[in-house]
Amino acid sequence: MTVSNSRLCILSNYNGARVRQGFELISASARATSAAPSYFPAKFIRGLGFLQDGGAGKHNNPIDPAEWESKAIWDTTPDLAVSIGTGFTRDPESPQTVSGRLGFRDRFFPRLFRLFNAMLNAQGGWDDHLNRVPRGERHKYIRINIALNMEPELDDVSKMPELEDLAATFLRGYDFASITQALFAASFFFELHRKPVAKGTHADPELLCLCLPEEANGVKYTALSHRWGNDPPSKDNPRYCTTDGNIAARLNSFSLSELPKTFRDAVRVTRELGIEYLWIDSLCIIQWNAEDWKREAGRMEDVFALAHCTLAATSAVDSKAGFLARNTSNEYVRVQDATGNEVCVCTHMDDFENDVEEAELNNRAWVMQERVLAKRTIHFSDNQTYWECGEGVYCENLTKMESSLRKKYFLLDPSFPDRLFQSGRSRTVEFIHFLFENYSKRGLTKPTDRRVAASGLETRIAGALHCSSKHGIFKKHLHRNLLWQTSDKQTERIAYTNNQVPSWSWMACGGGIKFMEVAFGSVSWADALAFDTKCDSAALIADVGKFLGCKMKSEDDRCIVLDISTNNEAGWVRYDTEGGAEGSENHCVVVGRTEDDSIAQEYYILVVVPSGKDGEYRRVGVGKVGTSCVERLGSKVRIV
Repeated sequence: MTVSNSRLCILSNYNGARVRQGFELISASARATSAAPSYFPAKFIRGLGFLQDGGAGKHNNPIDPAEWESKAIWDTTPDLAVSIGTGFTRDPESPQTVSGRLGFRDRFFPRLFRLFNAMLNAQGGWDDHLNRVPRGERHKYIRINIALNMEPELDDVSKMPELEDLAATFLRGYDFASITQALFAASFFFELHRKPVAKGTHADPELLCLCLPEEANGVKYTALSHRWGNDPPSKDNPRYCTTDGNIAARLNSFSLSELPKTFRDAVRVTRELGIEYLWIDSLCIIQWNAEDWKREAGRMEDVFALAHCTLAATSAVDSKAGFLARNTSNEYVRVQDATGNEVCVCTHMDDFENDVEEAELNNRAWVMQERVLAKRTIHFSDNQTYWECGEGVYCENLTKMESSLRKKYFLLDPSFPDRLFQSGRSRTVEFIHFLFENYSKRGLTKPTDRRVAASGLETRIAGALHCSSKHGIFKKHLHRNLLWQTSDKQTERIAYTNNQVPSWSWMACGGGIKFMEVAFGSVSWADALAFDTKCDSAALIADVGKFLGCKMKSEDDRCIVLDISTNNEAGWVRYDTEGGAEGSENHCVVVGRTEDDSIAQEYYILVVVPSGKDGEYRRVGVGKVGTSCVERLGSKVRIV
């Protein structure tokens, strides 16, 4: 039987004696490649080598070596195994035996003959193999074989029409639809570059699955920005979160009904947008796994920057609330006046400032990075849905809000921070200070996240400035970035593990901060102040001085510096934490000196105290004092 002709034919050179030299006889090749008894010698064919099947009693049916080789390559059982037979006859019933010597002849020799035939029985080999397969896996094993009334004799050409009719009858009655479906399913999963995900009509919409990063590389996806709420999951009660205990199952599938309302709403919106993938932190990061959290926190900037769209659950107080249901409905219509101008008449005016900017979601520190890095964001507020992108904000009532040309212009950058490349020095510094002042006032469930929740923003800004950065302080404009002060009265230092954040970084303290306003061109910055590049730990190299001929007097949230000789005010100092540096001798580091000759010159300073190590100090405050109040004490000390 050939591809082009389904008629059976007989090969003319079968067992032929007079053939040209070097031509392989089919009889010789057959005994080396079809279930030959083990006493047949191996056949050597030039160009191929020695060939021989496993032989009788061992691998008479190739399912055994096939599955053995499969297990040697893959660590799982095959999805489907199909065996094609060449026809078989049913074993005749054993004849009745009689006693005596004749019984020995009837019993032994027929049994020996049947045993020999059984060794050559490929169908029997299949049956034996199937019996070794677990019952729950047997539906994956399919055997296609035709039962013959009687085996044809060798070279009995007259039997061909009968065999052909038998095969046709068998094919008409066999359930090939299920086999085709099984083959298609097995090939479908094997050929895909990644595991398919439940989507609309293509799979059960109630089933979801987690995808590994390498499986979802380059796909279009949405990301959810949301609040965990006042009663978040815990290690003892993980609820809907992905953990070490359930991630294996979730990589296969899990039910949409397992998720809280906010997450289900996000799935619905994602599907309505025609997008198959969705990223949610509590599902896509293994919770209470320090290693996975550290790895994923480091790539958080990419998660939101690469998302096709960020879904902001602005109205949802927690994961259970949802964000699609509303208590109010908006009605609006466009009206054209006599001059052709259009106006929008609606029942509810847009109030982006109150609906979005002042919403609790946007008072969270992590959310700032999520929003700034997003290409576009859909804000689902209590009153309206807002679409935010680089062009501005589109409102549900059909109005459009243009982006500001000042600070928020950079926040709406769809490829943040590309717009910084086009800005001048003054606007860049102004934006950086605005960004971190805003960030510092936002809430964090874990205070120690203050260092990492803005790490993506810091990395991208440093790239735009073509400089290094350490803990929120950029080498470019270093001196200005160090002149921060706390804006909250009740401020404490954050208890980082192993002092991960240096004292001179605003990330070292909790609460809001404010940068000192210093006009460009009005200060000569200290050349001695720089990052310590010779040490792995985050430190500054600077000259240190001490206060001379002055005293300090507490006044509200800062200390007034008084000249002892005249008792006149000579400057001010603000400590980073309440109580300042009580019990320690205050020193200072000069950051810069004013250049206005019309008034007495002043120093911008960092207030420091000894750390306990020789030549090492730590920051406790910031200030501005007259140059006569400071005396140089030493050079190239480390500020940690």
